[in-house]
Amino acid sequence: MKAIIVGTNKAKAMIEELDLLPKTQEQCKIPETELLIVLPKISFFRCPVTNTQPNAEISLLDAYKVIKGNRYKARTAELRNITEVATASKYKRTNFDYVTFSGIFSKRSDSALLRHSGLLTLDFDHVSNLDDLKRTLLGDRYFDTELMFVSPSGDGLKWIIGIELMESTHQQWFASVSAYLKATYQLEVDKSGKDISRACFLPHDPEVYIHPDYRVPRFAIAEGLKGYWQQGSRDLQSRKDKNDDCNSPDHQNGDCKSPDPIAKPDITNNSFSQPFNSNSHATQ
Repeated sequence: MKAIIVGTNKAKAMIEELDLLPKTQEQCKIPETELLIVLPKISFFRCPVTNTQPNAEISLLDAYKVIKGNRYKARTAELRNITEVATASKYKRTNFDYVTFSGIFSKRSDSALLRHSGLLTLDFDHVSNLDDLKRTLLGDRYFDTELMFVSPSGDGLKWIIGIELMESTHQQWFASVSAYLKATYQLEVDKSGKDISRACFLPHDPEVYIHPDYRVPRFAIAEGLKGYWQQGSRDLQSRKDKNDDCNSPDHQNGDCKSPDPIAKPDITNNSFSQPFNSNSHATQ
C-alpha cells in the first residue's frame, strides 16, 4: 500500500478548484510513515458528456466530497424540475461533470483504460422506494458498499462495489452480480455498467454513503512535489468477513458453518453453485 500522487499542475489545479485540498499547513503535518493507504483512483471529466478527454485523476473520497458538497446542488435541482424526458436528458448530458468509477483512462473508451480501480458500478433506474433499496444493498451479506448515491434524476440509485480482478474480468463480474441481484432481490440493473469506461454523472446528494473505512481522511502536501499526496484509512485486509460471524442471530441455533458452503453467482454461467473465496475482496 502506498500514498496517492497527482503529479501535474493541471490535475492539482482541478483538485484545488473542487475544494479538495486542505486549507492550512497545520492540516498537512502528517508523519511520513502514515502515508500508507491507497484510495481507488478514477478519471474526472468536464461536461458535456461529449468531452471524452479526462481533466483530472481523483480518488473515490474526492468523488464523495464533491457529491456531498454544493457544487452540483443548483443544477441537480434544475434537472429534477424538468418534466420533459428529452429535455431533461439533454440538460444532464450538457451540464453535469462525470467520472469513470472503474478506472483511469487516457480517453473515455474501454480500449484506453490505463488502470482499473477495482470498482464496479451498478445502476438502478426508476426506483419506487429509494430508502428500502439503500437498506437492502447496504445489508447485503456478500458485497460491501464502497459508495452509494441517488442519481441526478432523483429516482435512481448508483451502487459502487469492489471486485477482485484476479478472479474474473470486469464483464464477468457485472454479469454475475447482475444475475445475483435479480435472483436474490428481483432487481434489474442497467446493462450499461458492463462497459469499463461507463460515464457516471456527478449529482448533489447530501446523504451520499461511503464506506466507513474511507471516512477518516488525512491529507499532506509533499514537499518538493508539484502535486499532492493524499491518503486515507482504507485497509481492506483488516475487514472482518461478514460470513464468518457465529454470534449473529442467524447462527444462534448452533449450526454455524464456515464461509465455504455459502454460494455465490458463478461468473462462468451465472448460476449459484460456486462458493465464495473467503479471501475475496467481495466477501471482506
